[in-house]
Amino acid sequence: MGSALVTADATAHLDTFPKWIEHNAKVRPNRPAMRHKDLGIWKEWTWAELARIVRDYALGLMAHGLQRGDKIAIIGANRGGSRSGLCRFRGRGDGLCA
Repeated sequence: MGSALVTADATAHLDTFPKWIEHNAKVRPNRPAMRHKDLGIWKEWTWAELARIVRDYALGLMAHGLQRGDKIAIIGANRGGSRSGLCRFRGRGDGLCA
C-alpha cells in the first residue's frame, strides 16, 4: 500500500489544474479523467486525451492572437467538452473567465 501513496512533497510542484492534467497524463494516461452521460450513452476521456485537448486548444488560441494576460469567456452547455475547456486557456498560464 505504501508505494501507491503520493506524498505532499512529490506533488508540491503541481499547483495548477493544467499541471495536474499533464502529471496524470504521464502517470496514468489510459485512466478515465472525465465521464459524461448523454442520452444514456457514456462518453469518456482519458488523461492523455484531456491533455491533448487542453494543449491543442491553448495552441489554437495562441494562433488566433491571444497573449499572456488576455481574458476569455467560455459559454456553453455544462458538458464534458465544455468542462475541459475551462482549463484550456489556463494551460497557457493565463487567466480564466468562465
